Amino acid sequence: MGIAEIAEIMDKTKLENAKMAALREFLYQLNPCRSRSGGCWEWRRYTFGGYGYIIFDGFKFSVHRLSFEHYKGIIPCGMEVMHTCDNRCCYNPDHLYLGSHADNMQDMARKGRGRQPERRTHARPPLTNEELARAVEKESYPGSPYFRSQK
Repeated sequence: MGIAEIAEIMDKTKLENAKMAALREFLYQLNPCRSRSGGCWEWRRYTFGGYGYIIFDGFKFSVHRLSFEHYKGIIPCGMEVMHTCDNRCCYNPDHLYLGSHADNMQDMARKGRGRQPERRTHARPPLTNEELARAVEKESYPGSPYFRSQK
């Protein structure tokens, strides 16, 4: 076993240890954040982009993913934890389910949550070809970016 393999094992061990510590922090924080009505459990400590997270030993862990793993099991590689409630800081396991990235993007589009294409409104409509040709001719002098030499 070479140095690279040993370093990789140590990095994985460090990540697993940090994940276990983050899970302990997660479990410690559960009670004050739970909803009594069976609704969303909102993470109220650290958030980024609306998602709750815990940082331990330089690793950042999403709270909804920790919750899914704690209550429902391992998250398969390539799968994302999605929310039925569309509340990013929610970590109620009843509101979490697995899906692919494509599933997540389809869900986002279906619910109108994604970035909407920017709609440009102009003070006037774009130039016609004739108007553009006249403007280019008008600005066609030496030193102009539109200059065309007459050969």
